[in-house]
Amino acid sequence: MKKILVVSLMLVLVATSGAFAQKKFSENNYAGINPLGLLFKIYSGEYGRFINNGAAEINVPFFYWAPTTDLTILGLGGSYRMYKDGNGEGIFYGGGLQFLSISWNYTSAEKIT
Repeated sequence: MKKILVVSLMLVLVATSGAFAQKKFSENNYAGINPLGLLFKIYSGEYGRFINNGAAEINVPFFYWAPTTDLTILGLGGSYRMYKDGNGEGIFYGGGLQFLSISWNYTSAEKIT
């Protein structure tokens, strides 16, 4: 049962992690949200800013999912990308750091009996 739950969770995360609808607020700022994740009540998106005339980007992704009342998964991070072609286009490389919090209200089977 645990394996099915873990595999299901991984499939949902992979399926919903790449489809972002983005909106530019100005020439350098944008925000994106994952519309596919909303089907599973997964709230994820990012806020980003292009710097150095589009040669680099800083973004802050977020993630929230509460599949049951006993389980909540919350994530927040940051990343820095450098674009080979500049202007925020083409191949990029960079790094990032993400934090994940999992809250689970667990009741032991010994306490139930």
